[in-house]
Amino acid sequence: MASANNRIIVFGTLLVILGFTSSAFGAGLFLTPRGVRPLSRGGAFVAGADDLNALSYNPAGIALSQNEILLDFGFPIHFTEFTRSDTDGDGKPEPTVEGTGLGIPSPTIGIVGDFNLVQGLRFASGVAADYPLLQNWPDSLPDGSPAPQRYAIQNYNGTTISKFYVGAAYAFDGWLAVGMTAQALVGNFVATMTASNCSGGPLCVQPENPDFDAAIQMASDFLVIPGIQVGVTIVPVEWLKLGVAWESGYTVNADADIRVRLPSAAIFDDAVLNPKDPRGVIRMEFPWILRAGIEGNWDKWLKSEVAFVYEAWSVHDKIDVDVTGVSVENVSGIDDYSLASVPIERHLKDTWSIRWGTEFTPMIGEERDLTLRFGLAYEPSAVPNQYLTPMAVDLDKTIIGLGGEYQFEKFAIEATYALVLMPNTEVTDGLVRQTNATRPPFEERTAIGNGSYTSNAHVVGVGVHFEYDAFFR
Repeated sequence: MASANNRIIVFGTLLVILGFTSSAFGAGLFLTPRGVRPLSRGGAFVAGADDLNALSYNPAGIALSQNEILLDFGFPIHFTEFTRSDTDGDGKPEPTVEGTGLGIPSPTIGIVGDFNLVQGLRFASGVAADYPLLQNWPDSLPDGSPAPQRYAIQNYNGTTISKFYVGAAYAFDGWLAVGMTAQALVGNFVATMTASNCSGGPLCVQPENPDFDAAIQMASDFLVIPGIQVGVTIVPVEWLKLGVAWESGYTVNADADIRVRLPSAAIFDDAVLNPKDPRGVIRMEFPWILRAGIEGNWDKWLKSEVAFVYEAWSVHDKIDVDVTGVSVENVSGIDDYSLASVPIERHLKDTWSIRWGTEFTPMIGEERDLTLRFGLAYEPSAVPNQYLTPMAVDLDKTIIGLGGEYQFEKFAIEATYALVLMPNTEVTDGLVRQTNATRPPFEERTAIGNGSYTSNAHVVGVGVHFEYDAFFR
């Protein structure tokens, strides 16, 4: 056997898999702004934040909220078709596959109260889940052959990620409010994909030979990643609000279980991992976020806000993955191999969004119980096309939101619908290569992101606010 073939590392690819799948925490995780009311406003809810959603958008708005309990659910409906470019040289693209959303409702649940302590001081606590952009893809085609996107992702089954918030804010004589939240990203992240162990030469000359494929699942331990957010709202005149908020980034240092299905090729018949149930550690940085908005309020029946959000994704330029202490043994004709730590380049870029939202409360009879909402937002992707794969199809997004609320005596019900428009995208110069177990990597390994992407999404949501003015008195 040639010396290059003798350097096969059966599961060196674990390093790459951990990096790619974990990066879904970052760019590409979120489909739209979260929360039924903010989404109706296109996510323009920084200066105008005045309910429990202020925990996420601008903590200063806690001081401007009523004593209330909020419960809402948003349900993303998301489909993507991926037609991978020709990989076997016959000049024809691979069969089209479809990714579908995780099918999990995303809640916002929490409470705001003054607890009758200090005039102008309010507290809030809650849990919220962002609307995920992650999708599950098929393991195989209808004829039983392997799915062409398998080297990027198969599924995220078992993933549950949310944020927990505790915050407080103080209002100074109605013209200034300041607030702060302590928050944490919590939950589990699970991803399954396929890696190749083809090295070229006499052993394997086809980079995507399914006999050399290994299905691998990464399942993180329960995550608790702390962060903070601070915000200010200024009301210079009765009809105008200015809001600014800054959210810290997150530092991920996550332990994870690695589960492996060995390739079916004969040389792996006796291969084993040592330890049998390997563990890994993932380290990476996620961005700080700056939000700013200006809202006009006309006689309390018409509100309109323009907001700008900046996300510093360029801090996420690489992922360090450490599986030190794991080795592969008993591969036919190959020595044992110990794995180590490697950096994985990501090269994401900063992104931004511009948002506009309006609330209109018409006079119906002698009451203004009905509020109608409309919003628009535009957000370019943080993932350069060269790094786009089905792992997380993060495309430029135009979001159209609309919704409404009806106020009863002590509670209100609300609903929203958002349409997410994304351009059809063709990738021809992808730089993300097939995950491969050889060291040095097999030079003929294939690009896994080249092809056409067509994506469409909708979000529907419902919620209820309950005011409890004397609940804590």
